[in-house]
Amino acid sequence: MIKIVQVVSSTCPPCQAIQKKIQKWLETHPDVEYESISIEEKREQVAQMGILSVPAVLVYRKDREIIRKIGYFSLDELLSILDALIG
Repeated sequence: MIKIVQVVSSTCPPCQAIQKKIQKWLETHPDVEYESISIEEKREQVAQMGILSVPAVLVYRKDREIIRKIGYFSLDELLSILDALIG
C-alpha cells in the first residue's frame, strides 16, 4: 500500500498547487492513500517528522518512508516514480 503525506501551509501557494495536482492524480489511483497535514495546526507532529519547511511530500510503502521531497522539486517526476512503483 502506498500512502502520500503532504505537509502544507495555508500561506503557501505552491502547496495548494501541488495538492490540487496530487488530488487529480489520485482520481486514477484509488488504491493510494493521501493525507494532508497543516504545518500551522500540527506543528509538533510535523517537527517530529523532521519537516522544517513546505512544500513537503513524503511517500510511504508498507508504513516505511521511501520518498521525501521538500522545497523545490518536480512533482511530475515524483508522480512518474509513483506510477512505476504501482506499476
